[in-house]
Amino acid sequence: MLYLLVGIALFLIVVAPQVLIAINLLLVVVRPQEFMLPPGSGGVVMLMLGAAAVAWIIGKRKDLSYPQLTLLTGFFLVLPLSEIFSGNGGDASTALTEFFPAWLLFVVISSSVETLEQIRRYMYLLVVFAVLVAIHSIQQYFHDTAWAGADILIENGVRRVRYLGIFHDPNDLAIFFISALPMAWYGARRFRASPLQYLFYAAAAVIVYALYLTKSRGGMLSLGVILLLMLWRHFDFVKAAVVTGILAVIGAGLQLRKESIGGGDQSSLDRIDGWALGMELFQSHPLFGVGYNHFMDYYFLTAHNSFVLALSETGIVGYVLWVSFFIALMALLLRTSLNGDGLKILEAEPWDELNEWQQICWIFFLSLAGYLFGSFFLSQTYTIYLFLLAAFATAAWALAYRHDHPEMEDLSAAWSIVPMSMAAAAASIVVLWLLIRLLVVISY
Repeated sequence: MLYLLVGIALFLIVVAPQVLIAINLLLVVVRPQEFMLPPGSGGVVMLMLGAAAVAWIIGKRKDLSYPQLTLLTGFFLVLPLSEIFSGNGGDASTALTEFFPAWLLFVVISSSVETLEQIRRYMYLLVVFAVLVAIHSIQQYFHDTAWAGADILIENGVRRVRYLGIFHDPNDLAIFFISALPMAWYGARRFRASPLQYLFYAAAAVIVYALYLTKSRGGMLSLGVILLLMLWRHFDFVKAAVVTGILAVIGAGLQLRKESIGGGDQSSLDRIDGWALGMELFQSHPLFGVGYNHFMDYYFLTAHNSFVLALSETGIVGYVLWVSFFIALMALLLRTSLNGDGLKILEAEPWDELNEWQQICWIFFLSLAGYLFGSFFLSQTYTIYLFLLAAFATAAWALAYRHDHPEMEDLSAAWSIVPMSMAAAAASIVVLWLLIRLLVVISY
């Protein structure tokens, strides 16, 4: 079996390197290695990732001048430093080896997607994978288990669907569904007046229903965020906010869980206590934090907040790099997706007025906005899917930038956004501290 897989990998390196990216997407999202292969087959993931890296190395010369790569590489290098300087006796090599796949996948994808059509295919493929996982969720909800072998989670009598691996928690699964929804909507808009339009709308409906079955409050809030942004493209912001508010009230009623009346209050308090502790850990270890994956040495739960987790475990150095990576990426996507006269909050930004490059950047902005908003309530700081999504978003922006600036030899002009991004990241620490203090006062 191993020799066969090696042979396939070598064949794809030479003949179809882009297929290797699709295979890695499959392994990250659908995770067939966990239910189709024998236990201990994790080497398949590294084999296919390594094959994609080899294909990337021997391929065309790559432009690595974009700032997102440097910021993420800086964060990657901070992780072992956080172990060394934390005083917790952690193993720096563990931090490197565990985050390496996410970093490498980002490098390979963000700098090897060469055409708009390629990135569209990956988007459609991600929608297909999301539908497969959604069908698994629906089957699981009604039959307790499903074709991948994951069992239903029952909390206080409430049935919540989940999947495998990084999506084993219903909340993590919910924001994955959120990230795929704008892509399904894009497919429906692109194939208007075609039967494919209805397939994409059906895919979106299945994904939304599976999202509802996760019973994730954070997931529903994230859905509200991307609905608000999507409606803004068709109406002005005020009308979009009103419609989103009405839908939010309806969704809140449908999503009401038993623990929201009783046990859920304690769950919320536990999270707020964890956030407050995270800020205390940052104050005691301000430069490099308490070390990669050491938050739970101090608390019985994970931080349930990607920003607090980054701040407490990697300190101000890691936090500023991590947050500025996403601020820079989101700002570049937003700037590219707007019309020439800039951001108009109180006016519509009609979708049909955007060119195809602006449209693709807007879709990835929506996907990342929904995922990052949900990450405020979850520990997604190091999750590989987050950086896979960021890689495709970076590739989309790079394609649009080269189209709009054919005279530019590389992407280094985007570095102008980094000082603002880093300043905003540093300032967000104060905002985060004030918000947590307010929540503590309100809760107690």
